[in-house]
Amino acid sequence: MVLLLEFWHIHTKKPDSKRYKIVPLIALVLEIAALSTLGSVFGLIEARPTFFGEYIQTYFLFTAMLSGLSAIFFFSLINYRLRFGKIPDTLELMFNSLAKIFGAIIGFVLILSVWRIILGLYSNRPEFDVLHYFVDSNAYRVEIFFGLMVPFAILIISKLRETFWGKLIAAILVFIGLGIGRLDMIMIGQIQPSIPKLPDTEIIKYFPTFWEWAIGAFAMALMLMLYTLGERYLKLETHVELPSNKKS
Repeated sequence: MVLLLEFWHIHTKKPDSKRYKIVPLIALVLEIAALSTLGSVFGLIEARPTFFGEYIQTYFLFTAMLSGLSAIFFFSLINYRLRFGKIPDTLELMFNSLAKIFGAIIGFVLILSVWRIILGLYSNRPEFDVLHYFVDSNAYRVEIFFGLMVPFAILIISKLRETFWGKLIAAILVFIGLGIGRLDMIMIGQIQPSIPKLPDTEIIKYFPTFWEWAIGAFAMALMLMLYTLGERYLKLETHVELPSNKKS
């Protein structure tokens, strides 16, 4: 309901009204609460030790910020490039500032991901043996090196961070890394059976089927279609006149 109210103010071009100014703050607080609650769905499952703990709530919250910034850069950069041929000068500074925040959050998620694996590898509980299998997988290498480390390196180098392709490539790589990371996070808690008194249980091999990939492609296509319709028929942009630097 709060997001609908926020959208209505943008659509009707009333973002400067006094009543509107409190709406984004309420939406932010509720979104943090919702994501923390979603993380607790996994973090409170004591039967799955690889899920259990306060880490998952924090991981969900910061990966949500990361995926949101990735979406902002990916869709906005392509949108402005196709419509105007370049990023408008009035928005270039904003995107460069957001890129610094983007890089900082990537670094924080990278630290969370690496330390979570390190703690699991040093655990002597048999339930964490699956992490040894996970670290040796190509998916983990793609997630860490290409999905987090390479974008982080791009965004900490100012000459790359301030370019169109630098920000776009970083956003795409983070999208891929987060997708693999979320799939692997779910699989870590599922591919090792937790049936008691069942010794020498092998780790279950799993890879998404064709139909699962098709569902993902359909969801992406549906999202892009709704985004295109929204850009075409809804008033989603707020035009603010910036003060001129010219002397009278």
